[in-house]
Amino acid sequence: NSGNYSYAPAADVMTMYDDDDLRKDISITTLDNLNFINKYPSGQKTTDPVVISRLAEMYLISAEANGFNTLGLSRLNDLRRARGLKNINPKDDADFLEAVLTERRKEFLCEGHRWYDLVRTGKAVEKLGILPYQTLMPIPESERQANRNLTQNEGY
Repeated sequence: NSGNYSYAPAADVMTMYDDDDLRKDISITTLDNLNFINKYPSGQKTTDPVVISRLAEMYLISAEANGFNTLGLSRLNDLRRARGLKNINPKDDADFLEAVLTERRKEFLCEGHRWYDLVRTGKAVEKLGILPYQTLMPIPESERQANRNLTQNEGY
């Protein structure tokens, strides 16, 4: 919260947590009528620990990998209960995937997962309003010169 406020959280980020969600107070806050991400107590001055992976990620990977069945839903609800939330019961595969993505968004807010989650599940164009070619990165010219068999990704 000691940054220069170059980037403010999107409005929907500030309202995506239920009041009972134990992640809410450690993820977002409002000070002087400004919305902040609250996950980095040092103000992102490189003194916060780097998290490589954690148990919550394993539960969400397991839920997504197992899909909408007893084990996948169980893993998702195990995490939700650990965060102070009630179990959910999605109606189908699409709702289940959306529930997993929502929990991933909340759990990994500002940790660099969201882009990859949306690209991996084919939802980046719809959710981010980008063009399809933007789901791939451009291949640097130096790499294409080093390997003449590489071609640029379409759109770049």
